[in-house]
Amino acid sequence: MKTALKYGGLLGGITELLEAARRGSARAVNAIMTATYWEIGRRIVEFEQKGKVRAEYGAHLLERLAEDLRRRFGRGFSTDNLETMRLFYLAFSPERISETLSRKFSPGAKSETALREFDMQDLALALPLSWSHYTLLVRRSRSEEARAFYEAEALRGGWSVRQLGRQISSQFYERTALSRNKAAMLRKGAVARPEDAVTAEEEVKDPFVLEFLGLKDEYSESDLEDALIRHPPVGLILCAEKDDALARYTLEAMPNKVLAAEYRTALPDEKVIAEELERTRRELEGRKKRLPRTRAKRKRGSGKGRAK
Repeated sequence: MKTALKYGGLLGGITELLEAARRGSARAVNAIMTATYWEIGRRIVEFEQKGKVRAEYGAHLLERLAEDLRRRFGRGFSTDNLETMRLFYLAFSPERISETLSRKFSPGAKSETALREFDMQDLALALPLSWSHYTLLVRRSRSEEARAFYEAEALRGGWSVRQLGRQISSQFYERTALSRNKAAMLRKGAVARPEDAVTAEEEVKDPFVLEFLGLKDEYSESDLEDALIRHPPVGLILCAEKDDALARYTLEAMPNKVLAAEYRTALPDEKVIAEELERTRRELEGRKKRLPRTRAKRKRGSGKGRAK
């Protein structure tokens, strides 16, 4: 019995070690991948902006670039993926990267950072979420304010990609903006659901990671297509946003017609919403910091009562 208990502890410890190592490896690859894709986006944008001839040529730039990169590096460099990298750079500009890095270090570091090229370590610090997170933020957040909100909440709450996708799909930003009790909405949104969890194996087998490393997962594209055909959506789909790339991939070659429609909510000015949400977020953070002190005072007070 004692031997079994000792072995159980050994196995449990090694399992935790391996899972932590897998997660760490996936995050390290993700950091390099995110920085690399930002740099690819920068080069695409700068190429497009250099002169009239290149601007005219830019209409077909992504198609040609995708074809050449796919031939060399595989399917991870489709036109849509390159467009995501381009949008990623435009959404997270060098000025924003410099500002983020200056906040992490010192007030005087901003000008120094702006004058030099960013290396991979700089970008990893300034872009701490995974590439899967940023793909959702760039492709599915309608406004700069919504994107900033989801990015801040994902960092603050440690949201998985699934949790971020669920919150965007359920229009968490808009619902919070329209709510009378924004603090309660933010607290509720920070709570993960069981289906939001991502295992260490899933992190390692993230399709973006596998494509970046030039590896293949266990399923084939034909298997995926067969699975999609066995479950075809039918009718009119109402969604928070239309993902054209996903729709084209999912509905290609299907005999039935499927329409995706986007619904929107009426909101006041985006800047006013952003300021209100930021104020509420600061209040929540302040409450968290005050809570331990309040509990300590209560304990001291109850101790004095018992002494009497």
